[in-house]
Amino acid sequence: MNQNSIKAFDEEHQRLSRREMEILGILHKNPRGLTDRQIMAALNYTDMNSVRPRCNELLASYWVIKIGDVMDKVTHKTVRLLRAAHVWERAKIIQEIKDRENNPQLQLL
Repeated sequence: MNQNSIKAFDEEHQRLSRREMEILGILHKNPRGLTDRQIMAALNYTDMNSVRPRCNELLASYWVIKIGDVMDKVTHKTVRLLRAAHVWERAKIIQEIKDRENNPQLQLL
């Protein structure tokens, strides 16, 4: 990665909230992924609303990737499994989005 990319990455990383940073940290420590409930428990929160909105924001900004679905042991419902995105994955996704925006033919894909 060139220096400008690293600087931009660092600047954007600094804009994350404390809770988003906590979530990213726990996901980096668990590369096989965690559910929202597992993230909540790992961070010693008791309310799903403490992590779910931040997980949604991290997904929307490509810091986190959904890697599958699993059965929640508490609710017995299918829930998402998340992991932290690698820097190169996030950069690739953002570049693909920019390419689509700049190329009308790619917007159809």
